Amino acid sequence: HDDVSLRFGRIKLPMFLYSEYQDVGHAFLPATLPVIYDSYPLKSVDGISLGYGHYFGDIGVSFDLWAGNISKAFGSDVTLKGSQMRGVRLALRTDYLTLQLAHAETKWTIKEFLWTDKPRTQSNVGLMANYQSFQLTAEYGIATDKEESKVKDQLAQAEAALPTLQAQYQSLQQALAADPDNETLKAQLSQIQRGLAAVPTLNSYLAKTTNMYVTLAYNMDDHYLPYLIYEAVTSSNDYTLFQSPRTHMGVGIKVNVETTASLKVEVSQVKPDKAKYSGLLSDGWDAPPLTKLETLDIPDSSNHVKVSYNVIF
Repeated sequence: HDDVSLRFGRIKLPMFLYSEYQDVGHAFLPATLPVIYDSYPLKSVDGISLGYGHYFGDIGVSFDLWAGNISKAFGSDVTLKGSQMRGVRLALRTDYLTLQLAHAETKWTIKEFLWTDKPRTQSNVGLMANYQSFQLTAEYGIATDKEESKVKDQLAQAEAALPTLQAQYQSLQQALAADPDNETLKAQLSQIQRGLAAVPTLNSYLAKTTNMYVTLAYNMDDHYLPYLIYEAVTSSNDYTLFQSPRTHMGVGIKVNVETTASLKVEVSQVKPDKAKYSGLLSDGWDAPPLTKLETLDIPDSSNHVKVSYNVIF
């Protein structure tokens, strides 16, 4: 039979395999959501969604269209606004395999970084497969800008203005040292700082960022699920948009205590790409936005132990 749905209001964005229940820890395998879920940092949208599903024999096919707008504050420093958001998802499902394709276009506004309606695209592919007792899950996503030539022109102008801005910045710092309570000087200095941030900000926008993860689990009587996980965030230049480049390898186990409760333990190692710059959003190292990682006091690699207990009420 055909399954048709029409939804209005706050809608979960169907960009990833776990999008519908990414806030329900019991529903997914790893101790925490893979980092690819931060590559599109808005979970939902205020808008409309149209869905259609149909089974062709043992194969289920579903198709979703959605559109809307939303904004979200990240701490007290950054407000991310998505406008004219629109996307599509296509999913194929059998008893043993799920394949999902998703694509979205969004105009991002981040006033703190002098962004206004910057259009970018995000495309994802996800795969879930079961063979006997083995379970494989993988997702791959790529984000690119839609105004590359325009942004490159803006970047050239920003780079040409750098020497003048740097000289003005030093002059204002000296003036402010002599008159630290001068609010006019503080405002002028803040404006110059924004101008100096234009070059790394525009570079981060030009970056083609890729995210991926793979998990392989072995199902032991639907009770114990030991697993391996590998994740990577990479960039086409020294910058990324929202996240810092890194790799992550780990081993863990999910124990289904009950049908509605699970315990997860994961041990992993994370290696940041310290030749790159941090992203616009805080992502685990508390790094200032658009800062070269090798200048920060962070290790070449770090070991992590994650423990979570998840209950569905």
